[in-house]
Amino acid sequence: MSEPVIRPYDADRDLHACLRIWREVGWLAKEDAEAARFFAGGRGMVAELNGEAEAFAHTMPGTLRYLREDLPLSAVTGVTTSRVARRMGLAATLLARRLAADAMDGALVSELGMFDQGFYDRLGFGAEGYELRFAFDPARLRAPVTARPPRRLTSEDYPAMHAARLARWRRHGACSLTPPASTELETAGENDFGLGYYDGSEGELTHFVWVNPDNVEVGPYSVHCLCYQQPEQLMELLALLSGLGDQARLISLWEPAGVQLQDLLDRPLRQHSMSHKSAYETHMTAVAYRQARILDLPGCLARTRLAC
Repeated sequence: MSEPVIRPYDADRDLHACLRIWREVGWLAKEDAEAARFFAGGRGMVAELNGEAEAFAHTMPGTLRYLREDLPLSAVTGVTTSRVARRMGLAATLLARRLAADAMDGALVSELGMFDQGFYDRLGFGAEGYELRFAFDPARLRAPVTARPPRRLTSEDYPAMHAARLARWRRHGACSLTPPASTELETAGENDFGLGYYDGSEGELTHFVWVNPDNVEVGPYSVHCLCYQQPEQLMELLALLSGLGDQARLISLWEPAGVQLQDLLDRPLRQHSMSHKSAYETHMTAVAYRQARILDLPGCLARTRLAC
């Protein structure tokens, strides 16, 4: 076997091979156009063995909210190795090269969602704070408003959803990916659906929810995106989810920042006890699934502020 060649991703040469890698790790069921555009929307590095890409690291530009300003971000959106190139150190080498290039292009920080903690620690990443994942019976959700009839959203509405995500309410630590292809790929699930409201001054989408159902008929439903600009809009989206309780028996979502979701659930501890060990068990899990690292220490120190 020849020595691996590390080089930038080239769509004309590498698209088929990188799609194959994603299928081998279970990220794609087929070669689809959304993934191709996702690759094109970011920056890739490949390791070539015997004339074909066998490892692939991909990042996308974005922003990380720091207090009230945005820091240039390199978001790690895929680090994958084919079945024939494991245990060669290619994934770490590719990611290190990709992050160094992004730092040279002005990125101050990097962030990723980890498959497990350990691998990325070697590259200087550390876990961020815990986030809460709630699974609950939507019929027990007591939103303090009544939702208006929403507009139906499909994967074809991804440009409007992406714009709404970039304009959403963000607190310290919020991450945004700039290329629209990031939202296009996230909304490409076969049974996914969205509901939202076009309340902007120029008719733009302001708040929406995007849902992936494990079982379309009775759930569980997984909320992939809960996007809003004002607290009142969040309450309307929660009221929408409550209405899905006429059919779905369980919905899971990440707890919105600044909200204690348990306060909006009817007798949550009783519901947990009654559903324990069932297929629709209500529960809450705290997990740190995101990691981050500084790419430019002087640049970050120059932007450091005291919130006082």
